[in-house]
Amino acid sequence: MLHIKSIVKSIGDFTLGPMELTVGNEILVILGPSGSGKTTLLNVIAGILQRDGGEILMGEIDISEEPIENRSTAIVFQEDTLFPHMTVRENIMYANVEGENISKVIDIFGVGKILDRSIDTLSGGEKNRVELARAMASKPKMLLLDEPLSSLDYPVRKKLSTDLRKILKRIGIPVIYVTHDRDIAWEIGDKIAIMSGGKICQIGTPKNVFKNPKTVVAAEITGESNIIKMVVGKSGRLGHIVEWGDYKLETQVDGLESGREVQVCIRPEDIVLRKRGEGKNWVKGAVIEKIFKGHRYAVELHIEGVRDQIRAYVSLNQNEIENLEEGIPVRVCFPKESIKIISNG
Repeated sequence: MLHIKSIVKSIGDFTLGPMELTVGNEILVILGPSGSGKTTLLNVIAGILQRDGGEILMGEIDISEEPIENRSTAIVFQEDTLFPHMTVRENIMYANVEGENISKVIDIFGVGKILDRSIDTLSGGEKNRVELARAMASKPKMLLLDEPLSSLDYPVRKKLSTDLRKILKRIGIPVIYVTHDRDIAWEIGDKIAIMSGGKICQIGTPKNVFKNPKTVVAAEITGESNIIKMVVGKSGRLGHIVEWGDYKLETQVDGLESGREVQVCIRPEDIVLRKRGEGKNWVKGAVIEKIFKGHRYAVELHIEGVRDQIRAYVSLNQNEIENLEEGIPVRVCFPKESIKIISNG
């Protein structure tokens, strides 16, 4: 188990941490925008960069002062670092100082049929498998992955990400995978940590992080979001009312200060559109634009009485979708469980 305790690292105007993080024998995906500190964190854990403060423990052993070669850590970068003058077999064997574990690694990563090929004859996906096999040939106690699939074309990346999760689960060691690609995060991660400004602002299962974002950054990087300013009203039976212009929407959120302005996140897929609809959390709207998105439509909406423009997703199978043309009035429902209060972080 990896323990990060109060780690701090400053580089110019940027500061990583203070950070607390624990990773068991699981796949933790760190998801964040460029410049959020993801790669800096990996480099500090690996010992490529020296921390300014805090501790790094593997189990109960403090490895904070250990050089890279003594940390039992393997790291795979975005860039191809294979030796072009060696075969696949020679690349993998290069990292295996004890001459053991090779057949298992070859089997796990499915590179047995390409062992005698030169590196320049490999596809992008094959190179990724060899990079990972070489990393694991050293029998590390921890694996760090810095967007190793980012350079691959989408179909190859999609296939390899599915395979990669199965492979990493077989390995059974702490794995940290950093990316800005949410689709990769959903495919691979047991847990997702959202990183912004050198700090982790939320951590949880993929489903929990998507369904319950805590910050604007978490909401926006995990999926499309309608971020709307509203005002907290009185407390209702299950949660507070939030006021949006003249609309009063029920929520399942409690413990808020009445009169306070808040940021509300509502996912487009949670919004319900109908020609007619009355009752709680229904508002009046009009279609601005309907955009075909393959398996669904994105419908841009103007809400009567407020300035905000919102987006809803509608299934291709919804009977009324063909009639949702520009200017058509609609009723819009925001289910109370879909209304999330988030912070600005």
